[in-house]
Amino acid sequence: MKTYKITDECIACHACVEVAPDNFDMGEEIAYIKKQPENADEESFCQDALEVCPVNAILSEEGTQDEVTREPILARDNVKKTLDAYPQLKDVLVGLSDKFQKLLNPTVYNTVAKFATFNDAARVTKVSVCEILHTLNEAIGTKAKLLENAPDCVKTLRIDQDLSIHGTPIFWEESNERYIYNADSMPELIEKVAQLGNEQNIVLIAVDEPIELVKTAQGLGFEVNIETGREYRVSIFNPNKEKPAAWRERKDKFAVLDVRSMQTDPFDVIIKKAYATPENDGFILIQSFEPYPLINMLTEMGFEYESVQVSPYEVRVYFYKTPVLVENADKTDKTELVIQSATPVAYPVIMRLLQSEVLRKNVAIKELKIWEETEKHLAWISNGKA
Repeated sequence: MKTYKITDECIACHACVEVAPDNFDMGEEIAYIKKQPENADEESFCQDALEVCPVNAILSEEGTQDEVTREPILARDNVKKTLDAYPQLKDVLVGLSDKFQKLLNPTVYNTVAKFATFNDAARVTKVSVCEILHTLNEAIGTKAKLLENAPDCVKTLRIDQDLSIHGTPIFWEESNERYIYNADSMPELIEKVAQLGNEQNIVLIAVDEPIELVKTAQGLGFEVNIETGREYRVSIFNPNKEKPAAWRERKDKFAVLDVRSMQTDPFDVIIKKAYATPENDGFILIQSFEPYPLINMLTEMGFEYESVQVSPYEVRVYFYKTPVLVENADKTDKTELVIQSATPVAYPVIMRLLQSEVLRKNVAIKELKIWEETEKHLAWISNGKA
């Protein structure tokens, strides 16, 4: 038996509906197939409708392998995936109930329909899931296969029947605003939920069971808390954390350390600043030249850097301390080394060592200790205690 479909060439002249009203109907903009022919008489009427169409917008084909292998639409099937595969079914659903009209709203279609099943659609629209399935399968010619699957066709997971079991205890700070959720506000509020920012919350109050709202929130990976009583109170939280901007985009906000006017070697001051800098943060070193040995030192200690020559007498080096992954914290092929300096006299020696390419290739500088109160330490050394 032939199957029929209507193309976008349709001009909504109603001719096909007049000729074969049991199989054709009018949608919002064009006609649609509400039921494939199931007997010779219906096929004859459909063929007449094809021939009477003034713009040849109706196509037919003999039973194909696709028709043989096509699976029926079941209650557990996803609404959006089904309608993407059979776009003509949008008008079929709207013809079944005006409550499906909201599916044509792009926001609702790309959010609610994306996560809902036809069982959910039945609960929202109060249209029997059996009626929905029979109507849709009639439209694509799989009604016989649907009946073969009964009662499995209407089976769904028990988890879908009780919204309260989806509730998550509130661990987030709630917004002070409250929104009334109903059929009229649904498209606007669904869009607001879909655009919920990282670590943001929205609280909605609904009289009717907000199935599509909960499905959308859960499908987006959000946390949902549901309180039931005379009404439904739904608190939705986006648990995704705000990702900090790349460090080079925020480098100008780093703390500034200007050592140009220092009379003594600033090495210990810089190293202390480096140790005090938290991971994922940095500091700006202002010097009159580019301190290559220091850059080598801090690079070995897990810093990234960027140098900018501002003027002949000013170089800005932006140092950024990279976060250390726990699983990689102790992994290195180099020999780990702790350098300890008891006196500023040793700084030039350390700086000279840090210029050695061979040293930097084979040694991982784990820590550089700068002793304070040098005189005490020197006395400690001279007394033979070190």
